[in-house]
Amino acid sequence: MDNLTVIMVLIISVIGSLICLYALPYMKAHEEHQKLEMSKQPRFFLFLVLLIGVMNGLVLTNNLLWLYLFFEMTTFCSFVLIGHDENVRSPRNALRALWMGSCGGLFLLGGIVLLYLKTGSLDIQTLIATTNASPAVLFAVGLICVGGFVKAAQMPFQSWLLGAMVAPTPVSALLHSSTMVKAGVYIVLRFAPMYEGSFLSYGIALCGAFTFVACAALAIGQNNGKRILAYSTISNLGLIMACAGINTPLAITAAIMLIIFHAVSKALLFLCVGTIEQEIGSKNIEDMRGLFTRLPRTATITMIGILSMLLPPFGVLMSKWMALEAASSHLVVIILLALGSALTVVYWARWPVRSWVPVRPGRPRSG
Repeated sequence: MDNLTVIMVLIISVIGSLICLYALPYMKAHEEHQKLEMSKQPRFFLFLVLLIGVMNGLVLTNNLLWLYLFFEMTTFCSFVLIGHDENVRSPRNALRALWMGSCGGLFLLGGIVLLYLKTGSLDIQTLIATTNASPAVLFAVGLICVGGFVKAAQMPFQSWLLGAMVAPTPVSALLHSSTMVKAGVYIVLRFAPMYEGSFLSYGIALCGAFTFVACAALAIGQNNGKRILAYSTISNLGLIMACAGINTPLAITAAIMLIIFHAVSKALLFLCVGTIEQEIGSKNIEDMRGLFTRLPRTATITMIGILSMLLPPFGVLMSKWMALEAASSHLVVIILLALGSALTVVYWARWPVRSWVPVRPGRPRSG
């Protein structure tokens, strides 16, 4: 196994297991709030654990057909988990995640079929070792990367992940930190040696950089804590995609570091938002005014998670510096990355400021 595979297995297994442990008391309180007559926790935890299992299968397999199978299984698991609450919005958003994920699967399958027709191999390591890829092979790899872009919710495919915020918080934490979207960036990074130095490589860098800056800008106008985290995830995945497209050793190292530190920070933040929502009854950051007074421990952990995305010695900032250095020879890409990094500071800074400000007397809750 290469380093990327080992790191992904550790992220999926360790962070995924911690999220499952968090979900045990969370789902009990969640169902009490919903006043359910019969618990749906057995099905919920079945698909939560199954999603972790198929993600491990996706990163460990060396066969393209098994990769496709696990890819589609993650889509189905996310469909079930997003629609778990069966409220007004859940079925619609679950269905959107299903059909968009299936479209990504079609791109992936098309790339696999074309790649097999041109090379006669389904072995990923053998294909990666291929040098001087023909235009047809590059086109096939491009289709596979489009499937990765859909799975990673890159623009214009971001709507399924934003809709997934209706799911219980443990699902959001799992989808954003160690499964689903990470499958997308993993696929693009796994096939990076095949498109190194090609026009496809620059196109991936440009699309990733655009997603990074656009979603950072969209996050600034959000007040819902989970939507801020969702836009942040899509934005940071765009940065990872840009590193994959730059495709130098420094850029790939930066991408792998971003995967690690983003997974840890984003899992922590989603779990904190879930705890805050159950305590104050709202995900709106405006309603989190005076949070340090009401929930000092949770507020402190939340701020640590936010600062880990911004300041040294945390790894996200170092990874971004590495990405900027790797992009120094690509003028448009480095401008987009610099602008996106500045916007990132703006939307993260809004949250701690709200938490320190005292509660306004008589102010209605936003819900």
